[in-house]
Amino acid sequence: MAYWNQVTQDDQECSLTYEGASGGGYNGPGVRVSGNKTNAYGYGAFYAAGTVYIKKYVNQAISSGGSALGSFVQTLNAVDILKIRSTGNRIRTYVNGVLNDTQTDSDIASGYIGVLVGDNLGDGSYLLWDNMTGGDALEAEQTDGAILGDTWDVVNL
Repeated sequence: MAYWNQVTQDDQECSLTYEGASGGGYNGPGVRVSGNKTNAYGYGAFYAAGTVYIKKYVNQAISSGGSALGSFVQTLNAVDILKIRSTGNRIRTYVNGVLNDTQTDSDIASGYIGVLVGDNLGDGSYLLWDNMTGGDALEAEQTDGAILGDTWDVVNL
């Protein structure tokens, strides 16, 4: 997991542009992210083999796979944008700006935006992402996000 260590509001969003895959993989954008690989917190939109999974981690190891909140069938193509947004107790997931899923959960109230990696397949496969954007949800709604700078905490990759 990695997260941008700049202060944001508790209502936040994060998006990544999908660039393709080499084999499998299981990762994607996250909101309200904190902790480390053995006691992680956060909500994530994970892409794997034609499905987007909405997961949460509450004091769980990243390798545990987290707790399922929902999922939807969606094949991502190169340049598709996967976004997750937390506003109050609502967790919304978008592909190319289209709302695909809404979940309600209040277990995680704050954290950072980042990238969550759901498991380590150990087979050399990976997903490729680019153009991470995000920040405060209200501000991002008004400005369509901003490319993030270079102040990151990379935690136990």
